[in-house]
Amino acid sequence: MRSTRKLMMLSFLLAAGIVLYVMEALYLPSLPVPGAKLGLTSIATLIVLALYSWRECLLHVVARTVIGSMLAGTFLTPAFLFSFTGALMSALVMILVYEKFYGKLSLAGVSLTGATTHNMAQLILAAFFVGHPGVFFQTPFLILIAIPTGVFNGVAAGYLVQRTMALSV
Repeated sequence: MRSTRKLMMLSFLLAAGIVLYVMEALYLPSLPVPGAKLGLTSIATLIVLALYSWRECLLHVVARTVIGSMLAGTFLTPAFLFSFTGALMSALVMILVYEKFYGKLSLAGVSLTGATTHNMAQLILAAFFVGHPGVFFQTPFLILIAIPTGVFNGVAAGYLVQRTMALSV
């Protein structure tokens, strides 16, 4: 019974992450800085990390990015490569920060590290593709966007984790 509930919750969180991914890719307007997004999919990622394990979190990120990009029509395009790289690096850093510092940091702090990591991973990849370090001039603008979006996503995930834990008691 417990494994069925776990599978159901992980499936629901994957579906929610995919919907957020597609919604953000296709329907939400771009932010004023090129490449900047709200990162709403990280809410689902943080919930998986907080309720389950780093393995489920990584599997969630890979599956969400691959399936979401297929639905958005960007699979195996440069947009997919940027999204996948940012999501994977972000998840790895959030896992590390969560494992080492959760309690000293809230999910908002974990999310903020993930948001900035996502941006930096994409900038490094862009510099590699373009062959010029000028893309790093976007760094302060992306960080200014990562702060409120990362904190918001972490607070939202923290609230949803508390509600989920309260319902399971």
